[in-house]
Amino acid sequence: MTNEKKAIGELLKTPTKKTMSEISYKQSLNDNCTDNLEEIAKSRMPAHEKNLHITLERGLKDFPGRDFYIYTNHKRELALSKVIRHLWGIRLTCPRPCNEQTAYKYHYKDERLEFLWSVPNSDVCRIFYNNPEYVGPEDYDVLRTVIDFRDGGLYRKALELDGLLY
Repeated sequence: MTNEKKAIGELLKTPTKKTMSEISYKQSLNDNCTDNLEEIAKSRMPAHEKNLHITLERGLKDFPGRDFYIYTNHKRELALSKVIRHLWGIRLTCPRPCNEQTAYKYHYKDERLEFLWSVPNSDVCRIFYNNPEYVGPEDYDVLRTVIDFRDGGLYRKALELDGLLY
């Protein structure tokens, strides 16, 4: 067992209400951050929804009568590791999955937005992928996404959506 697995195992053995997401997020920041992931997500939700709506409107204007993809990449500032920028974009082809990315597909015919994936940062991916036995039921969706990302399932899905893989 590696030192990292032992450290995570020890964190998980101590009585706590923290989820695997919170523990891996805290370790990825590499500091004593005590913020609750749920609170962080709730505070970012209004801005995320607003930017998603703005990007959707731009996609409808730029690609009238066509299906298109919306993606956001989360970039950490080099000088300030706790500052995260969200870069939004639209495109006609499915984006290839990468760390810290969320992707959606807009179906013009049905006028609906389909969530495709949200890949966490590389540290969280590594921790989840190497320690699936410590992941609780509340984080199974994240674990499934991480496994699909690391094993190439999301990449195959992107190719299928583009019609490049049958």
